[in-house]
Amino acid sequence: ATPNIIAMLIYLPVLTCMHTIFGMYSGYMVSTYLFNVSSTQYNRYSFMYVKISDIIVGLIAKPLVFGILIASIACVNGFSVTDGSNEISKKSSRTVTHSIIMIILSNFFVIECASKINQILEGMN
Repeated sequence: ATPNIIAMLIYLPVLTCMHTIFGMYSGYMVSTYLFNVSSTQYNRYSFMYVKISDIIVGLIAKPLVFGILIASIACVNGFSVTDGSNEISKKSSRTVTHSIIMIILSNFFVIECASKINQILEGMN
């Protein structure tokens, strides 16, 4: 079970970074070529409203929390298979369902914690 969790802790943040880079590049391409926004404007306005806390939460905290949840749920359901191949499809479906529910719930708590930390840090300034 531990190698699966470690793999998810490495895989999910890397995947999140890749998707963020591709998303930013796609936004750049659409903005500059379809909507005739200059490169300078796109770069200026894209990064104007991004705070370091957004990067930490979006690229580090959430993928780590989600990775632990997904891997743990998958391991628990995988280890509880007792009836052979008939039960594997049921456990797989249950794993996906439980993972989605836990991601939605944990997303709320991660955002709330990040919001409280931001309020505390902004109060110090």
